[in-house]
Amino acid sequence: MQNILEKLYGGRISPSEQSYPKCAEYKEVVQLETDIKEKLKLQLDEQQNDLFNKYLTAKTESTYFEDIQLFTDAFSLGVSIMVEVLASREECYLK
Repeated sequence: MQNILEKLYGGRISPSEQSYPKCAEYKEVVQLETDIKEKLKLQLDEQQNDLFNKYLTAKTESTYFEDIQLFTDAFSLGVSIMVEVLASREECYLK
């Protein structure tokens, strides 16, 4: 049995590909977003569609960087919590 670090290193765990909400509300909002985007594209001329596509690309890229920051901040917080818990546990045994 491989440990989690080996799986992560080997590419069998990919948090960025697995981290999306599984709830019905998320699916509904994504469907609404898709519907609105398709309706909007039908109403735009070619130049406006190109501009809209550039906006969507830029938004996707900025969201990617925001997600990286969120992941690293959350991971760091989780590690800090574990360090504190383990340190306080050790202090209890040393008293």
